[in-house]
Amino acid sequence: MAAGALEVNLPYSDAGRPGADATALKAIVERYFSLFLAPIDVEGGDINETAGDGLMIIFQDGKPNAHAAAAVRAALAITEQTAWANHDPGRSLPSVLTAR
Repeated sequence: MAAGALEVNLPYSDAGRPGADATALKAIVERYFSLFLAPIDVEGGDINETAGDGLMIIFQDGKPNAHAAAAVRAALAITEQTAWANHDPGRSLPSVLTAR
């Protein structure tokens, strides 16, 4: 059975810079990824792999066109969650993603 895939990466990382705060970076990644779980689940996606600031989501239920549609819907929902998180006045961490 063919599967659709969605890859999400945070385009911000100070991890390679001297003096980078690994604890803060981890908190940022966890904050954003935790927001992505519900949209992924709603669309029937399974997180296949995480690596640093990226994750791969597999969609394999239904027909191939359904996989692609589910991946697109999840991506749009993740973009909306990201925009919300970037504008949340109660956030304690900086905005790191641009919703596009």
